Amino acid sequence: ALAGFAVYYFYFKKPAPSTVINPSETSQPTTPVGVIAIDDKLKKISSATAVSPTTSADGQKVIYIGKQGGLYEVDFDGANQKEDKFIVLQNLIKVLWSKNREELAAIYGGASGRKIFYYNTKTKDTSPYDTSIKALAFSKTNDKIAYYSSSDLQNTNSVFTANPNGSDAKMIFNTRVKDIRVEWISSNQIAISTAPSAFVSNVLWVLNTETQKLLPALSQIYGFTMKWAPSGSKLVFSQTNSKGANL
Repeated sequence: ALAGFAVYYFYFKKPAPSTVINPSETSQPTTPVGVIAIDDKLKKISSATAVSPTTSADGQKVIYIGKQGGLYEVDFDGANQKEDKFIVLQNLIKVLWSKNREELAAIYGGASGRKIFYYNTKTKDTSPYDTSIKALAFSKTNDKIAYYSSSDLQNTNSVFTANPNGSDAKMIFNTRVKDIRVEWISSNQIAISTAPSAFVSNVLWVLNTETQKLLPALSQIYGFTMKWAPSGSKLVFSQTNSKGANL
């Protein structure tokens, strides 16, 4: 899978008013400097290969990490681009953003295995997360993370909640299931699923962080991938058959 790509802005034009104008009075719309107009509905607005673009906390801008470094902020039409210093290591795969976009987790791959680093865009604090952390998600409603930790040396295979930098960790679920995924879907609910596989059926549970009650949601699904609605009340998912082929 590609770890970086260009950011494009897709929009629908409002229909032009039904009036007749003199052709000599028409003029071509201007495009912000550095913005490539692909057609009349699609514009490239990133100036660098982008990793994990998302909207700003107020929804007014696009922010992303450059594949070679830099923290970028730009308007939806490509104007008013700003760049802040951000140093990336080799093999940046993905960036996870906090709800206020001031903190992030940068995920790196490589021959030595996956590494995840915490970064605060305001204070510039940065530190590696524990190497036992295999999956991580920021809360959508408060300044917390949930993560899955698995280590034979530490004898752990559990889900924790913690502060964004990993401090003040609290175990909320212990499991014998290996290689799971976590996603924080509401203020007190975390979705826990087995890693997508076309040859082993996948399972989805929903964990209440306050009561620590685990409820089954879906099972016996091959090649399971999902996307939750912002409200956390619904999800869409894709699946394959037991041989890994499309249904």
